[in-house]
Amino acid sequence: MKIKIGKKFIITNDSHNYILNKITYNKKTKEETLLVLGYYNNMNCLFEELLHFHLRTLPISTLEGIKKSIDNFKEMIREQFSLEDLNVKGKKK
Repeated sequence: MKIKIGKKFIITNDSHNYILNKITYNKKTKEETLLVLGYYNNMNCLFEELLHFHLRTLPISTLEGIKKSIDNFKEMIREQFSLEDLNVKGKKK
């Protein structure tokens, strides 16, 4: 499994965990590499941490700003997974 979330993160897995990775690039070769940010036993924990990473990078100064950022994050995740579902369904047919 390899699910890209936005432009900065990729979710992968091993036999026991879901793995949150940050996309980085080698400065010399410009090759994409993955930096492991954490291992999670379920997707809920992974998404909570991903939301924390997302919120820490934004210049938010109000509760309304936090709410709007969380809503935008949820929508991004919904769109990403609906696209992934479409791609998987398309490959099976």
